[in-house]
Amino acid sequence: MHNSYSLTRYSALVVVAMQPHYGSGALILILNYNGAEETIPCVRSLLSDPEIDIEQIIVIDNASTDDSVATIKESFPGIAVFRNDKNLGFAEGYNRAILEFLGTGRNCFFILNNDTLVRPGTMSALLETLSGEKDVGIVGPAVLNMNTTVIHSVGFSIDFSRGRTVCHSNGLDYEFLELAERDVECVCGCAMLISRDVFERTGLFPSHFGFFSEEADLCLRARKQGFRIRCNPKGIVEHKSGSTTARFPEVRARLSIRNQLLLTKRHGTIVQLVSYSIWLFVLEIPFLSIKDCGQHRKLSMTISRLMGAIDGLRMLTREPRL
Repeated sequence: MHNSYSLTRYSALVVVAMQPHYGSGALILILNYNGAEETIPCVRSLLSDPEIDIEQIIVIDNASTDDSVATIKESFPGIAVFRNDKNLGFAEGYNRAILEFLGTGRNCFFILNNDTLVRPGTMSALLETLSGEKDVGIVGPAVLNMNTTVIHSVGFSIDFSRGRTVCHSNGLDYEFLELAERDVECVCGCAMLISRDVFERTGLFPSHFGFFSEEADLCLRARKQGFRIRCNPKGIVEHKSGSTTARFPEVRARLSIRNQLLLTKRHGTIVQLVSYSIWLFVLEIPFLSIKDCGQHRKLSMTISRLMGAIDGLRMLTREPRL
């Protein structure tokens, strides 16, 4: 049984470049791996908000092999950089930093992808929602496609029987969106404000997921602990979706299928798990393989999907139902 989200599992094998003064507000955590060209605009977008200062921002470097850290520190003198000793992936990369900073007095953590731009006022809107009602544990903004007004999601739900993520208001124009806050099943992992209470009562991201579905798992576990998940579309984050994982398409294909199987085992029903497994092998993988052939894509993509499905089925016996 995996206990990868326990708060007591890890010792932090890290180097912190600077230890800033911490207040009681949100600590902003941005994960970087060889991505200074995206991390720098992300940090600049945050600092364009007069209510955010450099001491709230931590760049988590996942053992970059380029000059990312030096470039980021040169662009933002005084910024704190938390350095993992190796590339730990999305979930574990954040987990190490969250563990390190849980005791610093911050009430909440803003988990932010580096391939995002945050509009001014977003943090205030999310903080207002988080503090508005006692049982709210996680809040997300409206997520737009980069440099557009097209909505990627204002929260999402999961169709476990088909392994589908259903993004609310996907493809609609933000200008026509009703800006009322709403309860949702999950919020997008590219930008999520999480109460410290969620981590203390629910635990961390599932580290063995690596990336894909880790935010959904945290949201679903938090809901089972009595927390509400909210979206406040008055907060806006633009996201260059998939820019990091696009560098590793085979890994992306493998992990997305594997983790959906694990997520379904953890949070779906047995019927849904069987339904998704049949759907995957009989329809989804064959269809995508034929589509790849038509687009002259590599055979490695089909192999990666099959390996993801096989990995997922193999791991199901050890995966707990939550």
